[in-house]
Amino acid sequence: MPDFADFLDAKFDLDERSLAADVRRDCFDAIAQRDRLRCLDIGSGTGAMPLRLLDGCTGVRSIDIVALDRDERLLARARRKLAAYLQQRGFDRLHGNEDRLEARDAHRRIGLHFRCCDVARFEPRAGERYDLVTAHAFMDLVPMRPLLARIADWLAPGGLFYATLNYDGQTTLFPSYADEAFEAALLRRYDQSMEERRVGDQPTGGAWSGRRLHARLSEAGFDVLAWGSSDWNLVPRRGQLRGSDEVVLAVLLGALKRENEAHCDARRLDAWHRDRCLQLGAGRLGAIVHQIDVLAVRLPTPPTIAGREASGLTAFT
Repeated sequence: MPDFADFLDAKFDLDERSLAADVRRDCFDAIAQRDRLRCLDIGSGTGAMPLRLLDGCTGVRSIDIVALDRDERLLARARRKLAAYLQQRGFDRLHGNEDRLEARDAHRRIGLHFRCCDVARFEPRAGERYDLVTAHAFMDLVPMRPLLARIADWLAPGGLFYATLNYDGQTTLFPSYADEAFEAALLRRYDQSMEERRVGDQPTGGAWSGRRLHARLSEAGFDVLAWGSSDWNLVPRRGQLRGSDEVVLAVLLGALKRENEAHCDARRLDAWHRDRCLQLGAGRLGAIVHQIDVLAVRLPTPPTIAGREASGLTAFT
């Protein structure tokens, strides 16, 4: 089984083809009009979203991206990947240290800043505001209301929040399992385990983070501009999965097994996992995982700090 960093890299192509195309286009069309882009990527992992931003903003002359993650090993890998990306694209003036990279060519300047910090303790530099905040496959992991309130503070007026691959409560495996009721119970428990997550005493976005995010953005001073499904379609074609989809499916099966070990008969669970792994190895197993992408704009006058405190929208650690 791959470690978490390898898993994040393995699912890059799957995520890439899964992103809601219209939502992505609306986001990139908006930021492509800027001469300068200041971005914060929350839960940056191994750098997937910064790579997408650099690929999609080739007309922006000055780009600063803060890659925020609490795992320094993931950020170190992100830095290596982004440095290699810039070198491959002809940025010959490349320098920096473990916390930042600066790159220039004849037309553009790129600044990449790596912040190892929990999002609950993160603060921008004094006076700094962002044109774009991104969060990829992240909002199910954190208390949503307090983080949205902070994101609204971090954004400049008219700034955008682009949140992608927000899980929304449906994982389906194909073909149907012989004991349909047993597998349905496993999938329900998998979603329930997400619903039971807590940070401190607050619930996270959970198994229905996609629809919750859409609903709660207006409370935090945002207007939703676009949204759409970004489902994972892990479907074999002629007995073969694409790219690293087999790795992703193996990790999904492992997560389903792990979340159910304390709740059902071990022999039945082991038999289910073995049967599904055999199908995976034979190129017969597929899955569809429902997710939602959302693009929102910060309104000129978001809710006041006092109003947020009255609603419980304060720091969450």
